Amino acid sequence: FIEASNKPRLFSKELKESRKKEKLLVQEENYSEAQRIKELSDVIEEEERLNTGLGNDSSVMIKATNFRKQQDAEITAMTKRIETQIGANKNKKEDDCKRLLQRNQNIQMALRSKYVTEGQNQFTSIEKDV
Repeated sequence: FIEASNKPRLFSKELKESRKKEKLLVQEENYSEAQRIKELSDVIEEEERLNTGLGNDSSVMIKATNFRKQQDAEITAMTKRIETQIGANKNKKEDDCKRLLQRNQNIQMALRSKYVTEGQNQFTSIEKDV
């Protein structure tokens, strides 16, 4: 699974000082200077987010690619196991069918010979009686 980093983003010292300065200017009610500092801070923060984001995005992409490769390998292995099991079951089924067919033929032959001998015995007993 792809794990998201739970670490807070670490921004540069320059950005932190800039944000602090912005808060102080707002407290002093110097809004125009605070707005200018805020815009500069936003630009710095965006650059830092992009710089750190690229590293995270590429590592996430690598993890995702590795995860997909692992899943593909597992699917291939599972498919192979299933196909092997299907083949084994098919062979077992064919062997069982051949065995049952032979058993059925043996039973039929035994019954035929039994009926033939019974018929001959009855025929000989009828001949004796006649």
